[in-house]
Amino acid sequence: MKQTLAVLILSVQVISAQNIAQKLDKATKDLMDSSGAVSSGLSFYVTDENGTLIYEYQGNKGLSTASTQKIFTAAAALETLGKNYTYKTTAGYSGNLSSGVLNGDLIISSNGDPTLGSWRYDASKPENFKKKFMEALKNSGITKVSGNLVIDDSYFDHQTVPGGWPWDDLGNYYGAGVWVF
Repeated sequence: MKQTLAVLILSVQVISAQNIAQKLDKATKDLMDSSGAVSSGLSFYVTDENGTLIYEYQGNKGLSTASTQKIFTAAAALETLGKNYTYKTTAGYSGNLSSGVLNGDLIISSNGDPTLGSWRYDASKPENFKKKFMEALKNSGITKVSGNLVIDDSYFDHQTVPGGWPWDDLGNYYGAGVWVF
């Protein structure tokens, strides 16, 4: 009797999973056949609590992340960096300063401020950054530099974008790689 009961319960679970898979398959096909999905891509898979596959639609196909990925990125940054974290871009110099002349290099370092130089934010537009930088030089007594402008990019390694990113996305704000500046 116990064997029959176990087979009956297993059969009900299989039938239930098949019904869910059939419903998911119909809903997915209807979605992908709709006019709103003409140029879209979709990839997902569904498992039960034991990890047994119930349904998949192109489950192994890799897709570019959507804007919703920003939610996870922002949450991870908030958790890791804290709510009071600010990016820092610093300027310094090497050499010596004599009568307003810097005999050395100007050095700019950053830890990856995503707003620096962005036209989207007034405080960090290129012209505003240049103005602040020039004011800082003036306030430091530097009127002339007889050296180089050194951009310190050592904060990150040189793998700026992961392999597999679509080239068409890299020129957009959402496809930005990881650079110091």
